[in-house]
Amino acid sequence: MGITPNVVANTPILSTWGNETRDRAMQVFATIAERSSQWPTPPNGAHCFVTATGSVYVYAGGAWVWMAGTPLGARLTMVGAVSVPNASPYTVAWDTVSWNNGTTTATGGSAGITVLETGIYLVTANVILSYNGASAMSRLQLQVNGVASGDTAVQMVGTATIGLGLTIAHTLSLTAGQKVSTLISQGSSNAAAIRSDSHLAVTRQ
Repeated sequence: MGITPNVVANTPILSTWGNETRDRAMQVFATIAERSSQWPTPPNGAHCFVTATGSVYVYAGGAWVWMAGTPLGARLTMVGAVSVPNASPYTVAWDTVSWNNGTTTATGGSAGITVLETGIYLVTANVILSYNGASAMSRLQLQVNGVASGDTAVQMVGTATIGLGLTIAHTLSLTAGQKVSTLISQGSSNAAAIRSDSHLAVTRQ
């Protein structure tokens, strides 16, 4: 693209010069959706600020890349403990959005976090199971659009009543529209409660 040419004195400023200058200025949009609608094909190197996310982006390689400000992301928790039945895989029904910055979230049976921009995201999930008097394998799994993307497992053992935590932290390459959710299964003979201090979080890197 090169440097913008100098304006020649006493000559008209051409539209090509003005449009190029516009493309190199910081554009301001209210939301990501507004940016997509009003500026669908910006040139590489274009910059913008999105008010809804409080962030600055640069367009590179066909996608908007986060530069500064508050990264895209969201965090789901739950108000009260949710009971996980024996053996059957259970989609964690997060019911509270503790924070949300430029993503979409779902609570209840379809609980998850949908990203609105393609990029690299840090995904963390921490599920704390209340001790239920039995020893069995428990497994927590991240899913992207219903497909497994990594898991961890621990054994439910001990005599204390403190929570037993399962934690996952993955850096994932996600595309716009993909939904991250959590699946858990536990093999004890009793139901096990997921405590309210558990969470699922997705943050743009």
